[in-house]
Amino acid sequence: MALCLGLLVSAPASAEPAPRPSSGAPATAAASAYWACSVPAGMTFTKAERRLNVCNPSGWAISYYVTTPADNLWACTLPSGFTHDLAERRLNVCNATGWDISYRLRVPSDNLWACGLPSGFTYDRAERRLNVCRANDYDLSYRLRTPANNLWACTVPSGFTYDLTERRLNVCAPNDWSNSYRLRR
Repeated sequence: MALCLGLLVSAPASAEPAPRPSSGAPATAAASAYWACSVPAGMTFTKAERRLNVCNPSGWAISYYVTTPADNLWACTLPSGFTHDLAERRLNVCNATGWDISYRLRVPSDNLWACGLPSGFTYDRAERRLNVCRANDYDLSYRLRTPANNLWACTVPSGFTYDLTERRLNVCAPNDWSNSYRLRR
């Protein structure tokens, strides 16, 4: 009778592959992504895991799958220079032991529907949407616009003035009246 013994060898944390994206999430993890014990400035993370003796030599601690922010990347933070157009509540993705929010990052651009108003942009329409900018709730989405002469906008960005205003229903404020401004520089 033969006796077979097998060895279970685990790879080091830095050699683990990128986490599999959830349904609907594009697989855009950068080739330079890596597991780390903290997230450096200017970076984001796409997964958090609780690991034994990795970031804490004598117990459990959180490891983060760190990557460079990119357009259409599902991430756990909103890095500077990005906005988001979708938020989802996910289990054991951004929070190693429970539910947390993942954001689909977007590079701000003209005519993009986004969940926030990034610096250097205005908007010309706002809509209240369910399960888009806030998971399991209603929140506002804004159609971003690059400020320009004669653009009708909901805000007057720095460096611009306006020469005409109109009170409009359901344009800049859903279910309410608000002002739109014709921008001038």
